[in-house]
Formats: sequence, structure tokens, C-alpha cells
Amino acid sequence: FDLVNWLFKNVPGFIKRYDARKYASTMLKAGYIDHPVHKSIFSEKCYYVFGDIYSQGR
Repeated sequence: FDLVNWLFKNVPGFIKRYDARKYASTMLKAGYIDHPVHKSIFSEKCYYVFGDIYSQGR
């Protein structure tokens, strides 16, 4: 599954798939996920890894 589809199917409260995509973008900005080459704009065509939020002092 890609992240947006997984969020849309498994997290209650998303009315449209767009809402799940917007939430994934927020996850990227907050550091919960990272792009391997550190792109700052979320794209469904890219791969992501879980961010290391603990080393960022959060």
C-alpha cells in the first residue's frame, strides 16, 4: 500500500482521499516521514521513510 491509500482506508475521519494526502503532507512537514533525498514537498510518486523525530529534539 502507499501511504495515502493506507491512511484513507485505516484512519477514521478522512472524507475524501485528498484529505489523507493533505495529512501525509503534514506528516512530512512535521518530520514523521522523510524523503530519502530530503525533498520538502509531498508527492505520491516518491518513497518515504519514517523520520527520526527523537534526534530532532521533539
